[in-house]
Amino acid sequence: MRSALTSPLSVEEILAALGDSVLSHCGPAHVTVDAVAALGDAAAAGALSFCSTRGVGGEDEIAASRAAVILCRIEALERLRGADPGKALIAVDNPRLAFVQAIPLRVPPPAGATGIAQSATISSSAVIGEDVAIGEMAVIGEDCVVGAGTRIAAGAVLYDRVRLGARCTVQAGAVIGAEGFGFERDGAGPLHRFPHVGGVTIADEVEVGARACIDRDALGDTQIGAGTKIDDAAYIAHNVRIGRHCLIMAQALLCGSCVIGAGAGISPGAVIRDKVRISDGARIGLGAVVVGDVEAGATVAGVPARPIERRRE
Repeated sequence: MRSALTSPLSVEEILAALGDSVLSHCGPAHVTVDAVAALGDAAAAGALSFCSTRGVGGEDEIAASRAAVILCRIEALERLRGADPGKALIAVDNPRLAFVQAIPLRVPPPAGATGIAQSATISSSAVIGEDVAIGEMAVIGEDCVVGAGTRIAAGAVLYDRVRLGARCTVQAGAVIGAEGFGFERDGAGPLHRFPHVGGVTIADEVEVGARACIDRDALGDTQIGAGTKIDDAAYIAHNVRIGRHCLIMAQALLCGSCVIGAGAGISPGAVIRDKVRISDGARIGLGAVVVGDVEAGATVAGVPARPIERRRE
């Protein structure tokens, strides 16, 4: 399937957008594209695409593609240079990233990019920024702040005292600011709920996936750093602190008061125990259960999670 661009994009414009990241290029300079498409799509003719596959497999994919301009790795360009004069190849270190950088001004805005649906419920004390989109049946509670350019999809709920920065995205069904799961048991056995009077603070350009849940803090704020991306059905408990530019993937579970350092990655289904610290740049493997602190830059996996190099012993 091909997706049309808002206007044609030339090879010269792509090269200018990528700047110093371009390692080399070949093919006709006059080619323009009017759409983007997957490399192997039958509808890719006249489109911009990319190939991240290494080795002969990648070269075969490029040779078979009908795309007019392909972002690829340098070794593929060198081997295919001159093989197809009707196809332009642009070599970069990271074709997928280059693809993202080449098209932002020509991708049509998503449906409902701005405007507030009539069925949305918004508290009179909420502060709504400019160019915001709020979808059908969404709920914005008291004393919430929604930053400029933020998009909140249908059915999402922001409880009281949730602050969203600029250019954030909250997908359908996400719940932000619900009361955290905190109880104290008395000597006779009954459980007493600990009051949660705090909120949630989410910095600029954060994405919250469909049906993700982020609980409010008991006394302060649960905090999400700028640029962090939270996948569908992830759960962020009360008093969690997440740094900048983290990836929290689908169904990850971050227990209360854990701290996630900048640039960390939490794989799908991983569980981070309460009060554990994941340091900057660490990686948590698929389904891992982390019960102790993780050093900066380390990769851990397993149940309980251990550094990858130790699991190979």
